Amino acid sequence: MSEILSTFTNFKNILCICPECNNISRLSELHLSSNKKTKKTWLDDFESRVRDLGELESEHDSKANEIREKAIQRGREQVPKMINASLSGAITKLKYDPYDIKPINHSIPAMDDFSLMFFYT
Repeated sequence: MSEILSTFTNFKNILCICPECNNISRLSELHLSSNKKTKKTWLDDFESRVRDLGELESEHDSKANEIREKAIQRGREQVPKMINASLSGAITKLKYDPYDIKPINHSIPAMDDFSLMFFYT
């Protein structure tokens, strides 16, 4: 193990000059590649599966967003119907935008006797 660390440390001390752009860089910072074909390893298979999983995840996210947007649209279409059903006939005859109505609710919900007994014990 110490041999590997010492080799890597030595790679930091070796400087290289790029033949294309004449930049100086350390050997440890180079991203070396080759056109020569090599045998597939387990890491290649793993990276391929991770890439495929990422693609499936992005497809799923886009479909989920699509479904969510459709559900939001259906809900927005149902709001006026629900408001008209919950209001009295005299109020529904008035011209109003259903999104402008603000309900006034009771600050304390009604409780039956059992819940009152449970609350006070």
